[in-house]
Amino acid sequence: MWGDVEQIKRAGERAAALTGQLLAHSRQQVLEPTVVDLNAVVTDVESFLRHTLGEPVELVLDLAPELDLIRVDRTQMEQVLLNLAINS
Repeated sequence: MWGDVEQIKRAGERAAALTGQLLAHSRQQVLEPTVVDLNAVVTDVESFLRHTLGEPVELVLDLAPELDLIRVDRTQMEQVLLNLAINS
């Protein structure tokens, strides 16, 4: 049950971040990239992707343990991952 609550919380945070991104785009605001661990971003959106893609799709993560940190807008990267998964 606690896992479900945590998943709902993360989904709400992602929705708020995506809403902020849409508002920033509509107002032509500059996004603020930060240094992130891409493996952590992928892992954080994994359950959301599994839920979005549904049962018939097998999602396999192949993370790179020695991956360097990157500078990116986290919300945009999450959107990229979602788009890649949905469109593949």
